[in-house]
Amino acid sequence: MHIGGKRVGSHLAILVLLVVSLGVGSRPSMADYVTDWSRISLSAIDDSGVPPEEAYRINAIAQTAVFESMNAADPNYSSDIEAADASRRPSLDEKIAGAAALLAVFRDLVPDQEPKLRANLESGTNLPWQRDSVELGEQIASEILKLPSAAAIPDVETYRPFTRAGQYVPTVLPEYLTLPSRKPWILARANQLRPPQPPSLESKAWVSAYQEVKVWGAKKSAKRSQEDSDIAVFWSARVPGKYFGVLYSVADLPERTPIENARFIAIASQAMDDSLMAVAEAKYHYNFWRPITAIRNGDKDGNRLTAREGGWLPFIKTPLHPEYPCSHCSHAGIVAQLIDVEMDGMSLPELKTVSPALPGVERSWRTTRSFCDEVNRARILGGVHYRFSTLAGEELGRAIGRLASWKYMPIKK
Repeated sequence: MHIGGKRVGSHLAILVLLVVSLGVGSRPSMADYVTDWSRISLSAIDDSGVPPEEAYRINAIAQTAVFESMNAADPNYSSDIEAADASRRPSLDEKIAGAAALLAVFRDLVPDQEPKLRANLESGTNLPWQRDSVELGEQIASEILKLPSAAAIPDVETYRPFTRAGQYVPTVLPEYLTLPSRKPWILARANQLRPPQPPSLESKAWVSAYQEVKVWGAKKSAKRSQEDSDIAVFWSARVPGKYFGVLYSVADLPERTPIENARFIAIASQAMDDSLMAVAEAKYHYNFWRPITAIRNGDKDGNRLTAREGGWLPFIKTPLHPEYPCSHCSHAGIVAQLIDVEMDGMSLPELKTVSPALPGVERSWRTTRSFCDEVNRARILGGVHYRFSTLAGEELGRAIGRLASWKYMPIKK
């Protein structure tokens, strides 16, 4: 490819295709190119077909690379990455550094989606490019890909099904078995914020939660309204994008800057990736039964107030891992906590998002509290979680969000 009489190498050519999108074109109006990139890259990751846990990992690496590269080109915040020589490079452009880093991550982790990433970023106006900025972005991406927290999810597990010799048990292995062995981005270890144990099966809290999900979460519930059912389906999707849609409600505010949003999106991506590790660790530590198991065995929990229903089914499909705590609720807690900190008492914009599980529907909220309440309730309405698990999941997410909000602090200039 030739630009300005010079032949540009393949990586630089790819970069130029990307940076032209930063000008005025036919793309929808958005707050800045960082949120635009985040939307496009999340879509590409989703289209790659990787499982949810891998999608969160790739997204965390990609958004961290964007932020760290932009921040190295024009330091505004603290950093985990060594880029001391950046200040000696002339005319660094944070846009091009971030773009180069994003493409470098995609070339390494989802190469089949790189053409889509480029194609979706093409539009109108050329902007200047600098070789030093490209080299910086690719250098930062390379360093991030080498971090322990960016390492691939281990694929060797030793789960032992519970049975006795000669007795059949279902042969599908549960999910998320190896996630707790990963190195988190923000937490020191996966069990750092492990929630307290679920309530005793003799407790009133257990009876209340059991009865609630049994009635409201049943496949043929007489209590659940059509809107309730829509909410349950909406939040059944297991993709990161539905949470980032809520974050974009803040990121798209016109007064925000690209580097502010790069930091905001990066810490949210890291926190959600950490949340999966922390939730998986707690799930397999407590190994608490799902509603479908508990309700079909209501005569075996030692509590006379939990009547068995042998044919009970949940409204949505039960995930293949233990129940406690709620992972969706943890992600909602992270989003709510980061928005609360980011807005710092200012009036919130309308929070809204969409879900691939219910195409054409946009849901919205005026407060982070009402947002979390809906996610928590959705998991009960779906028949896959108890109320105490949703609250524990939300609090875990908020705790991770508090730690995340302290990362990458502003540099005093």
